[in-house]
Amino acid sequence: MLEAKDSRGERGYTHHCDIWSIGILAYALLSAKPPFYGNTDSEIFASIKKGEYTFPSSDWDGISEEAKDFIRSILVKDEAYRPSAISLRFHPWIKDALKFDHGVTTKAKSGFFKKVLGIGSKKKK
Repeated sequence: MLEAKDSRGERGYTHHCDIWSIGILAYALLSAKPPFYGNTDSEIFASIKKGEYTFPSSDWDGISEEAKDFIRSILVKDEAYRPSAISLRFHPWIKDALKFDHGVTTKAKSGFFKKVLGIGSKKKK
């Protein structure tokens, strides 16, 4: 599930794995819990392989539907249907985050988001 097959049919690491990781991190950062559960490692791995996760209200009340949609769009079992990193920066949840300063100075916000998301104008020569 997290690995793609190359042209020879062998499994290998691709950018799709990175996108999956973004979804895992976003879920964990917003809820302080992992998206996949189980009492044993094998139960957790089975949950991951099935791609089954939920947004329990006890952890997700107060989290926007756009944030949940961002995660849903990424934690897709079939990697062919995961968005690219470029398209993720245009997701409404990310775009809305760029509109507000959340107590961060404009200078700090501008530099951080431009570096992390690769947005903004380049210096003119």
